[in-house]
Order: sequence, then structure tokens, then C-alpha cells
Amino acid sequence: MLTKLTHRHSYKNGFTQELQEAIRAMKAIETIIPICSFCGHVRQDNGVWAEDTSVNIDLPGVNHSHGICPSCVQKQFPQQYQAIIKQAASR
Repeated sequence: MLTKLTHRHSYKNGFTQELQEAIRAMKAIETIIPICSFCGHVRQDNGVWAEDTSVNIDLPGVNHSHGICPSCVQKQFPQQYQAIIKQAASR
């Protein structure tokens, strides 16, 4: 009986630790802010790229990644943009 309780306790502790690690990973992902490499616009949670001066990317725990907003893709890479539009229209 004691062996079963010890095993159950060990399993519960392992599961709890895995769950805590998963939560930490999710919080890290939530603090990544995509910023356009060309114009500096920030992609918001709803997917819209906007010039958002209220976002402070220098806060502790906030990370940023570089991307390219749709309007900069259109300006900087017009041929690739047209190919993407055609591909999306054919779906």
C-alpha cells in the first residue's frame, strides 16, 4: 500500500512539474511581440499591423521578433506579393 501511495505521489509531482513548465512556455510565447522590420509597425493580437506607440518592448519579460507587415511585403517584394495573392485567391 505504501508503495502505491509513493508511486501515486511521484506521478502527481511529475505531472504538476510538467504542467508548470507548459504554463511557463505559454507565458513566454504570449510576451513575444512581432515588429515589422521595415516600418516598425506592431502586429496586434487580432493580427492587424498598426503603428502602436503604446507598446513598450523594453519592458522586462517582453520579447520581440521581426516580421514583415503586408504593406511592406507589397512595397519591398511586389512580385512575391502578387504570387501570394494569386495563390490565396486560388484556394
